[in-house]
Amino acid sequence: MRTGLPSLFGVAAKGGAKLATVKLDAKLAHMKSLGQAKALTGLIGLSNLALLVSSTANAVDAHDSGNRGLMYANITRMLSYSMFAAGPALYLLNIRSATAQSGWFALIAFAFLLVAEEIAAKYHKSELEKLLSSCFWGKSKKYHFGIF
Repeated sequence: MRTGLPSLFGVAAKGGAKLATVKLDAKLAHMKSLGQAKALTGLIGLSNLALLVSSTANAVDAHDSGNRGLMYANITRMLSYSMFAAGPALYLLNIRSATAQSGWFALIAFAFLLVAEEIAAKYHKSELEKLLSSCFWGKSKKYHFGIF
């Protein structure tokens, strides 16, 4: 009994330690995946912010050249990309929002994006059309050939 009981406790302790190690490893793997998810979420938010800046620059360029339809398309894109960037930003700031976490927020952003692409398809000019419109006989308000 004296030799059997300590060895029994030793085996139980080793088994418990193995079980605890497995549980801890699972928790650490889960925490590691959460860290990777946060990094990926940050990259998604950053890419949407880059698209927002690009659409802003395109809207300003369309305004300067007098193409109001393309300007409105880019403004609608800006709204869509800002909605897409809001979700990751709220997640990274640990702000819980039922609206941002629901599918309705993304659905509205996708609807804005579809409307923007439809408007842009209507008012988009090819490179040759832009070139001819920017010449001195064109209708563009912006003369591109004097800028280097």
